[in-house]
Amino acid sequence: LPPRARPAAPASMKTTVFPASARPSLASVLDPALLVYSTDDAPTTLSGAVTVKAAKADGAPVVVAWMRHYGCTLCRQQVKQLQKVQLDAPFRLVVVGSGTGKQAKDFAGEMGLEEEDVLSDPLRKTYAALGFAKGVASTFNLSALSKLAGSFAAGNKQRLDMIPTDPFQQGGAIVVLEGHTVALLHRDEFAGDHVKGKDIYDLCA
Repeated sequence: LPPRARPAAPASMKTTVFPASARPSLASVLDPALLVYSTDDAPTTLSGAVTVKAAKADGAPVVVAWMRHYGCTLCRQQVKQLQKVQLDAPFRLVVVGSGTGKQAKDFAGEMGLEEEDVLSDPLRKTYAALGFAKGVASTFNLSALSKLAGSFAAGNKQRLDMIPTDPFQQGGAIVVLEGHTVALLHRDEFAGDHVKGKDIYDLCA
């Protein structure tokens, strides 16, 4: 199939690690015309942000992590887990949330992230394009509640003032290698069902 027509991993597959010989391009996985926004609400494209990150890291992998929203305790846990993996694996992290630019700015400050590394998708168009789960059932279930309890126990707070009008969106992650090829696509099946650190490490170390 032509590059733009090559399908991403089926939505039923939670984590897909693509073999080196069959890694799709970022453009074939996610429409490059879809916009995200900086902390100053300036529009940009995700592919453009990944290009900038890769250039600053001399071609190191870029991990893009989609969070549920900026107020989510589980999302704070998600970022901390990725930051821990970063200590041993040389990748650049880009975080996408579903809130406002101001919320993104506040979240960056709380999590020790550079503001340029936190982007917003208030209409969740990139979430929909990647087939991320959404709904009450994926947010409130025994697995999610277990993850929630663990996150609170670890000291990750919940910011009620950052919860969006639609709090039932789940996130996911991709790993983009040099040449804008996608090595991994992960879709959270429920709240807190984050990509495994080992999967990130194995691709980026």
